[in-house]
Amino acid sequence: IVLDYTKRIPPSALKAADVVGVSRYLSWLPGSDWKVITNPEYNELIAAGIEVTLNWEFQANDWMGGASAGASHATEAVRQANKLGYLAGKVIVGSADFDMTRAQWNSAGRGYASAFADGIRQAHYRPGVYGPYDVLQWVKDAGFMDAFWQAGMSTAWSGGRNRSQFPGAHFIQRAHKTVGGVDTDWNQILIQPLWGTKEKEIMDRIAEVTLPDK
Repeated sequence: IVLDYTKRIPPSALKAADVVGVSRYLSWLPGSDWKVITNPEYNELIAAGIEVTLNWEFQANDWMGGASAGASHATEAVRQANKLGYLAGKVIVGSADFDMTRAQWNSAGRGYASAFADGIRQAHYRPGVYGPYDVLQWVKDAGFMDAFWQAGMSTAWSGGRNRSQFPGAHFIQRAHKTVGGVDTDWNQILIQPLWGTKEKEIMDRIAEVTLPDK
């Protein structure tokens, strides 16, 4: 189980719920402080062996800002990720949390996705996308992103196609789950190896290395 949520949950509560990873938010500051992960929260999750994936979302329809918004959001996402100590090679997701139409994709969404992905890659992270079936398909066809996270499966989005599992989805948002008194969305992991790296394992290995004297 991977949870996504907007308020700190103690690692002990996460582990009691058999959570192996979380997705936590990056967004503009100030203004979204209530949902953005902090350094102390990030550090305690990593210390507890809980994998963290970062997800940029300011507004549900961020992608309607086109290429200029995608570029600026990627820059700020990278700045915050670096401040957290997020390791190179990990995924930073851009969220399209609405029922995007093909016309909206052509007019603005495609430009956003391309610019966001470019900004994330240039900083040595891997871009990912959260969204309904059609958005994942358009992004995949364009070759922009490395990781695919399908929004809550239902018939409401993508002309009903979002009720079906998207081929190649790394994980899928399934339902709500209350953990540590916080309402969360729980996600089923489908393809674990491509979704991220485990920081604690890497940092433990680094700590074991003894550098030679100069």
